Amino acid sequence: YTGATPVFADILEDTWQIDPADIKKKITPKTKAIVIVHTYSHPCEMSEINKIAMNGLSNAQVSELAESLKKIKSNLKENTEAL
Repeated sequence: YTGATPVFADILEDTWQIDPADIKKKITPKTKAIVIVHTYSHPCEMSEINKIAMNGLSNAQVSELAESLKKIKSNLKENTEAL
């Protein structure tokens, strides 16, 4: 037990993934990490989330990928073959 208090961000209606704009609103000086869950084989908008996390914040990102590994593996293969 760490005493941490989770703060939940809303989702995007079209993808059901975490809303980067809502993450930005919820970050405070107490924020230590952003936990991202990729669901239904749809990765979250990681480029936007990375910008938020790297914008002067000293926090970590933790991604839970169990439900989207097949899609991410497929995207990695396509991107690698394009090189």
